[in-house]
Amino acid sequence: MNQINIALIYDALVIIAMVSVISTLISMWCFIRVTVKYFDKELARMGRDWVTSDWRGSRISTYALAIIWQRASIFYEIRHEDGSALARRRDYILAVWVHLSFLVFMIAGIILYPEMSE
Repeated sequence: MNQINIALIYDALVIIAMVSVISTLISMWCFIRVTVKYFDKELARMGRDWVTSDWRGSRISTYALAIIWQRASIFYEIRHEDGSALARRRDYILAVWVHLSFLVFMIAGIILYPEMSE
């Protein structure tokens, strides 16, 4: 009986991990297509252009943190005031989606790691 329950829990965790990976990829793609392009354009218009040698992938978490977390501006090049002023409702929703889906993916991966490493 316990073996069946453990197998069902393991199968459910694998499904959750796979769904969260797909959700993370889709949310990052949407965030890049909508928010990152919008922020790049608006920040350039305000004269606060991003470093030109930087690539778009590193800006995903930076912009998402600037939208969600007020203290993120201490550590990153974008100020929270800019993130809050520029963020639209859809940008906030996409930022939360990016972070939550990645968090679920990481938790599922940490739980599944001992089983997968055997």
